[in-house]
Amino acid sequence: MEEELTKTGKVVGFVDVGTNSIRLLVVRINPNLSYTFISQEKEVVRLGENEFKDNILKPDAMNRAILVCKKFADLARTYGASEIIAVGTSAIREAHNQEKFLQRILTETGLNLHVISGLEEARLIYCGVSSGVDIGEENAIFIDLGGGSTEFAIGNQNDILYLDSIKLGAIRLTSQFIGEGWTGRIRYKLYKSIKKEVSGSINRVTSQIKAFGAKLAFGSSGTIINLAEISSRMFKTNNKGAKGQVLSRLNLKKITQILCALTLEERKKIPGINPERADILVAGAAAIEAIMEEFGLEEINVSHRELRDGLLIDYLLAFESFREFQKTPVRNRSVLYLSRSCNYDEKHSETVASLAIQLFDSAKAAGLHNLHGIM
Repeated sequence: MEEELTKTGKVVGFVDVGTNSIRLLVVRINPNLSYTFISQEKEVVRLGENEFKDNILKPDAMNRAILVCKKFADLARTYGASEIIAVGTSAIREAHNQEKFLQRILTETGLNLHVISGLEEARLIYCGVSSGVDIGEENAIFIDLGGGSTEFAIGNQNDILYLDSIKLGAIRLTSQFIGEGWTGRIRYKLYKSIKKEVSGSINRVTSQIKAFGAKLAFGSSGTIINLAEISSRMFKTNNKGAKGQVLSRLNLKKITQILCALTLEERKKIPGINPERADILVAGAAAIEAIMEEFGLEEINVSHRELRDGLLIDYLLAFESFREFQKTPVRNRSVLYLSRSCNYDEKHSETVASLAIQLFDSAKAAGLHNLHGIM
């Protein structure tokens, strides 16, 4: 595989079959292991609809998921993908009729869907998010609240220190406390009951957060992204922090009180909301607020990288040269990604850079300037 890729490059597709949505990433990987995104797609299918009471994937939900998987597989192949890596998460992981669904996926779409564990899901999310942000040696917590489960990881730029997965998700909590299909307002007392359930379920994670001293947090789920967008629109702020867009606990608390007071149709009209997520967003918000309170987080940095990005990074980590490349600072990596995508002469550029530094240093030694170097 390595010899083939490093000679000619290849197009690879990555499919994440989640409890709420299915996502596709198609990437052209160049011989020098730089890569270019060709297509990113997402469709809400609600594979986990009405599942968590009996752990049975329902026929309509399976049909929707298979239809989208076929569409995405065909799209990836149209773009020239010679390989498609597909994984399934919480909804499939817990389903008693898992084998039946996987066989249908293989027969009707040609995808060999691999069901990953919660810990593997957390690891891949860490890989995806950490590859695109400068963390350094500081320990950070990574949070991804999906439809059926929530994944946690603690790590710094290059090392994973802790992984966990808990059966808490926006669809699962909606089913348990609110009821799927509920269109009315939500009593704030019920909202607090959801928070209490989440707080009790994450005790072991909370103790680990305190042990590792992680105060920097990144959130990568659709729930967190949508709540941050609502916050930005509602409070007329850009919600920007040192690491990008943020969701503050103060604004989240204000948002949840408003969401609970509205019917489903009224929630769908809130500026910034994803209407397809309006029915499960209250339960998702309760989980995020409880997590922030338990961990002592005043804000979460929002990341648009996710599991499918982690699948790409994990794929490339099979190559030793890429593993070494990942050890360089994020800023250096981003410059090299761009340069390598343009097929620049790397050896020549390194020689020019080295000569330039030598000239700079020798000029300073000769008293021609008193400037400080930048490298």
